[in-house]
Amino acid sequence: MINKNYSLSKWLKNLENINKKTIFNLIELKSLAKKLNLLNSKAFIFTVGGTNGKGTTCAMLERLLLNSGYQVGLYTSPHLINYVERVRIN
Repeated sequence: MINKNYSLSKWLKNLENINKKTIFNLIELKSLAKKLNLLNSKAFIFTVGGTNGKGTTCAMLERLLLNSGYQVGLYTSPHLINYVERVRIN
């Protein structure tokens, strides 16, 4: 699980080295969300899945919400070159 003493660079390196077939189970995700105080969030969360059009759909949602005055965080996976490409805020 998460070590609170990790620096961002160590955490990103850990994520890059994780076995690609490793998937967090729901209990681990709930535990992580609880530790990060995310369970009481009033934020809207959209999950976009499927084979085609995810990038376009996310870009359109992001632009629509930003233009409507919302603060927007966008997480995409996989990254192309660097892990920090996965996260965009406003």
